[in-house]
Amino acid sequence: MSILFSLPLKESLAYLLSSKNQPQGDTPSWFVKEFQRVEELSRKLKKEQTFTIAKLPNNQLKNRYVDVVPCDEYCVTVKCCDSVESVYLNASYISDIFPGDDRIYIATQAPIKSCTKEFWHMVLQEETNIIVMVTRLVERGMSKCDVYWPTKEQEVWSLGCIQLFLEDEVVVAEKSVILRHIRLYHKLSDGQVEDRLVYQFQYNGWPDHGIPTEKSSFTFLLEQVEKHRLGKSLVVHCSAGIGRTGVFCTLDILRRYLSSHSFLQVSPFQFL
Repeated sequence: MSILFSLPLKESLAYLLSSKNQPQGDTPSWFVKEFQRVEELSRKLKKEQTFTIAKLPNNQLKNRYVDVVPCDEYCVTVKCCDSVESVYLNASYISDIFPGDDRIYIATQAPIKSCTKEFWHMVLQEETNIIVMVTRLVERGMSKCDVYWPTKEQEVWSLGCIQLFLEDEVVVAEKSVILRHIRLYHKLSDGQVEDRLVYQFQYNGWPDHGIPTEKSSFTFLLEQVEKHRLGKSLVVHCSAGIGRTGVFCTLDILRRYLSSHSFLQVSPFQFL
């Protein structure tokens, strides 16, 4: 463990900020070493994992990008009300992050039109009331996400035993965040109907292959997600479900870790 992560938080942050004193263009050596270690570990884990489910012929069409697929160990499968067997979805579980933590992140690609029903059944199955969308629909002239929610008030979407209704849509945080209130109705086998309110946070202040344009709006997003969260799990997606999705999950994990620890007892890179 480097000296940085055995210091009190205040001193650790000061050390991080001291990198500004480095010659322009230089990166602190500890950062380079940590990043290289993560890259090496990533390559090692990829060799150890299998990707059989995602590469089955019937599932390949469900992948937005052919080279971004979940490994078998953490792959999410969904039981829809009109299917006998569970079906594949390009999504992965992230859990057991640090001792005493029960949070479950579901990192997924931006839903494609043909998988809209499976996506909402996953929201129902995992009992989540939060969807974090860290992408625009179109970026740099390319489609990044299909519309997978009702876009007009009073419009009802029927997806098998699920119906969706857009209750409200507000733009906040200097137009960087769109908060949608989506009512989900689920018809049970006995004819009864249960409903839940799902909050979808669309963050538009984070360009593809870039960084958030405003620190305050991203902090606001983290705070609002925590404020509205009811269960253990939350769904997070960008376009591919790895870049911005992974960064959001990591920063949210660090935020929660620091809220209950006085010292950075592990390297933040270990959360990656």
